[in-house]
Amino acid sequence: MHEAPGLVAVLAYDGLCTFEFGIAVEIFGLPRPEFDFAWYRHCIVAVDNGPMRALGGIQVTADAGLEALNTARTIIVPGWRSRDEPPPPALL
Repeated sequence: MHEAPGLVAVLAYDGLCTFEFGIAVEIFGLPRPEFDFAWYRHCIVAVDNGPMRALGGIQVTADAGLEALNTARTIIVPGWRSRDEPPPPALL
């Protein structure tokens, strides 16, 4: 019997990179009934307060705030706004 792989937290932020975000959600967020073992649980975690817009104008709504990172086994950072803008201290 396989141990459940745990929670995957996918970060969402204003200016989100849609390609990288979409890959993470596609892999970890879709149900996998074809598997005979437990699949990941996942949640989308808000880095920013308020509406978060992804590239192309898509608006993203998060399932949880940064507190969810405390229970996540895996944290995915799908790109970042800019190399010149450091992430907030709560992520470091």
